[in-house]
Amino acid sequence: MKKIIISEGCLAFYTTVDGKMLYGEDFQKDVMSEQERGELIDYLLVKVKENVKQGSIAINSLIELFQYDNYESGDEPCDQCGDTVSKTYYEI
Repeated sequence: MKKIIISEGCLAFYTTVDGKMLYGEDFQKDVMSEQERGELIDYLLVKVKENVKQGSIAINSLIELFQYDNYESGDEPCDQCGDTVSKTYYEI
């Protein structure tokens, strides 16, 4: 298990993993190395796969991590519900 903190706002934008900064300046202490970041990515991808299989992460959420190739939205809303239909196309 990894303890991850994502800080956002004002001048406090940073991410730490187990107390180490994800990115930082060379002179800062406790900054993850490129190898450590690669290991974190591997770890997170294993966790994503586990969670998709368990159903706590939707497969569509996984697909939406990728850049889509095309998007289209219908011009006319539905007469019954007022919604419009949109389609997002991926080539992964």
